[in-house]
Amino acid sequence: MRQFQTVRPYSGKTSWKLFRDHFRRVAKVNSWTTPKEQIQYLMLSLEGAAAEVLRDLDECKPTAVDDLWQRLAHRFGSVDEMLEAKWEFDARRQSDTESLVEFEQALRGLYKVAWPTASSETRDASLKRRFEEGLLSSELTQYLRLHCRDLTFEQTVEKARIYHSTTDGTKPKKTRKTIQRLSATWQNKTPTRTCC
Repeated sequence: MRQFQTVRPYSGKTSWKLFRDHFRRVAKVNSWTTPKEQIQYLMLSLEGAAAEVLRDLDECKPTAVDDLWQRLAHRFGSVDEMLEAKWEFDARRQSDTESLVEFEQALRGLYKVAWPTASSETRDASLKRRFEEGLLSSELTQYLRLHCRDLTFEQTVEKARIYHSTTDGTKPKKTRKTIQRLSATWQNKTPTRTCC
């Protein structure tokens, strides 16, 4: 017997398109094939600001599911999603709390929305450039520019992950400088012996 999969609740704080894709996958796994089943589960998964779009929705209409997706798109989508994604892609930088893989995935998602018909060569070159320019670590950026010039975007990300994992365990420069400073201070305060 197959286990029932639940839909993650949606409040409008994340991408409505990602939620739609998630809902459709869960609906397929759970065999929610009729519009009546889909609208009931979709309505139950909305909360907070997202649930407000349910007002005045006629759930008995045959187009209720499509109508609800249109309302979510209107409420939580962008007016010019492609243009906004292009701006966000060009300005995107890795945050302090973001891993290399999370940064890579964010860039991929933005690029897919901004340039959906780009060739694979163009996509690869643009993603690689933005990844290198947006990294938090300037040392890693320099390393990739010197050693990964002829690699693809995926290969560059893999090299970045290897670099990060091998240098992550070493002492940061700041710590070494602090130790050196303390050591010099201690040496200056050590009393000197004078000869009798």
